[in-house]
Amino acid sequence: MKTASSQAHERLRFFTYRGQPAVRPRPPAVGYWIGFGVVVVLLVIAPLVLPPFWQRFATEILVWGLLAMSSDILIGYTGM
Repeated sequence: MKTASSQAHERLRFFTYRGQPAVRPRPPAVGYWIGFGVVVVLLVIAPLVLPPFWQRFATEILVWGLLAMSSDILIGYTGM
């Protein structure tokens, strides 16, 4: 006679494989990579087509964004 815990274990084992849930793998995020490619192309082309004021403005936005992301990572890891 099987115990309740062994029956539950068998049911759980049916739905898992080596401790991992039995789910279908996700397809690659094609939309994400298309958007990423568009942003990279725009950043590469921007210095060629923008006037100097807007080049400096875009550079300053990127620098402040880098500062914000780095402080977010540091504050997140230190738990402040």
